[in-house]
Amino acid sequence: MSVRSWSLSRKVGFSLLCLSGFSIIGAVLGVWYSLELSDAYESTIIEVELASSELAIIESSLHEVQALELATDGARLEQRLGVIENHFSKINHAIEILSEDRQNGINQVYIQSFAKASQAYREIISNQIQYKDLEGSLDEGLIGALTKSASSMARAIEKSQSWRKNQALVHLLRMREQEKNFQIFRDDKWFIQAESLGKRFQSFLSQDYTFSRGERRQLKRLSQGYLEQLNRLKKNHGDLRRAHEGLVEKRRQLINNLKQIRTDVHEFAENRIVQNQALKVQLEIFYVFIVVLILVISILSTIAVMRIVKDLGVTSRKLRKANRANRQSSSELGDASRVLSSAVVEQGSAIQETVATLNEITAMVRRSLDHAEKAAQNSKTSHDISHEGREVVAEMRQSMLEIKSSLEQLSEQSSKNNDRMSQTVKIIHEIRSKTGVINDIVFQTKLLSFNASVEAARAGKEGLGFAVVAQEIGNLATLSGKAAKDISSLLQQSQEDVDQIVQESRASLTKVMAETSAKVDAGAGISDRCESILAEVVDHATHVNRSMEEILEASREQAEGIQNISQAMDEIDSATMENSEIADRTASASLQLDRQAQYMSRELGKLECAVLGGKPQPGKQATKPPPKPPHHSKPKSKIREPRVGLENDFRQAS
Repeated sequence: MSVRSWSLSRKVGFSLLCLSGFSIIGAVLGVWYSLELSDAYESTIIEVELASSELAIIESSLHEVQALELATDGARLEQRLGVIENHFSKINHAIEILSEDRQNGINQVYIQSFAKASQAYREIISNQIQYKDLEGSLDEGLIGALTKSASSMARAIEKSQSWRKNQALVHLLRMREQEKNFQIFRDDKWFIQAESLGKRFQSFLSQDYTFSRGERRQLKRLSQGYLEQLNRLKKNHGDLRRAHEGLVEKRRQLINNLKQIRTDVHEFAENRIVQNQALKVQLEIFYVFIVVLILVISILSTIAVMRIVKDLGVTSRKLRKANRANRQSSSELGDASRVLSSAVVEQGSAIQETVATLNEITAMVRRSLDHAEKAAQNSKTSHDISHEGREVVAEMRQSMLEIKSSLEQLSEQSSKNNDRMSQTVKIIHEIRSKTGVINDIVFQTKLLSFNASVEAARAGKEGLGFAVVAQEIGNLATLSGKAAKDISSLLQQSQEDVDQIVQESRASLTKVMAETSAKVDAGAGISDRCESILAEVVDHATHVNRSMEEILEASREQAEGIQNISQAMDEIDSATMENSEIADRTASASLQLDRQAQYMSRELGKLECAVLGGKPQPGKQATKPPPKPPHHSKPKSKIREPRVGLENDFRQAS
């Protein structure tokens, strides 16, 4: 929503709110800037004092360490190292504080470099103290060992009985003199001279035979030990010199880092002071800006209010003109709503009659659709039954063909059986021929039996037993001949019976096969004819079924179309009822609109009086209020009622 659409009270309130808000914001920001300035100044002082105190601690600790480095009071190594560790712990603590404080303006590179140099300085000075402790004094360390070795050589020379022991003592004293010079001046030339004198002393002992062999061996061993201790002392002096040079370099690096850190601290303090001054100037500029902004907003708010008052005057005059036009329009709207209401009532009655007619048509179409569905179902059932009958006829034809094939197989099998019967007749004939052989054998047997009886009779008593045997053989031959005749007669009768059976079977089988084949062929022809007729029936049933389905589908579409038309007519009837109700509400709204126009005219007079001054001008009364239209009984409408409560809106606005 734009600012122009706001009410007068809202715009004035918003202007005052802006003035108050900017005043409060200016005061809050001023206090905040002042506090920031004070905190920045205090933090600068604290940071600088902290950094200065830590740097002072570091400098005093370095001076103490340097004093311990140069001290020659003979303090023990442990005590000196403990004091140095204490000082370096203070230095490390100060470095940690400077590293953790990121607001002191010190470059961390310098702090890290100082920390590394401090660690190296600590290690070098610890080594230097250890080297000094290793050097020792007259009673201990390398110097003590040299002194003891020289004293041992002196005592050995004094104990000797050689008359040249004084000369040996002179060599020893000269060597000790160069040694003392080396310890005092720490110059390598004194070491070279002392080492040269030591070697000359060893050469003197090798060439002087006034000393005994044991004395020479002892003095050589002592002089060699003396030279070794002298070399250790020289090496320790070299380590001390290098440590001292490293200490000088690290001390110089530490001093340079401290100077740079001090410079950073001073620059940080100066920069913070400059920043605080700039912040103070910004605060003053901000105060001036807030004052100017408040003045500008006040002027703009006054101009806006004056412009709003002017616009209100113009708007009130336009509203008065619009109010008169609205009253005239409401009268015309009432007349139009009455005409519309009567037309809607007539249209509603016509639509209701149409809907009733469509309902009757819908019922008839539904009954037709039910009959079409039943006819389609019966057609489908007939089609299925005819198709099933066609399949059954096809199966019957196939069965007839199978019967014919079985008869042919039976004929073949009967022919084979007849052939077998012929073979049987042949076998019987052969058996019959064999019986003739048996008759011959019987005749021969009888003849032999007769001959045997004749011979037995000739033999007399000795041949009695043989005669009995010959008689029994003759009897058996007689029985065999009789049996052979019986078998021959039976075989002849069997042959005749078999021949007769074969001929009768072949004749009857031929007759049955001919009759059965004729009947099977006739049945196959009938089945073919039935199959063709049923095929035509199936085709006709298929066409009928398809036609019934099309009729059914058309009936369904027709019913659906009529149902859609009925629904559309119902919706039109509902819309007609709603239009009738809307016409009544429009007439009522036109009446209320006329009343609201009269009320608006009175309120506009009050508004012009409040904005422009003067007495209120009452609005003109309506010449003739529109009559209330007659109310028709309608169904409940789903359309929202128009809002006509203008009187309540004006009361809320006032």
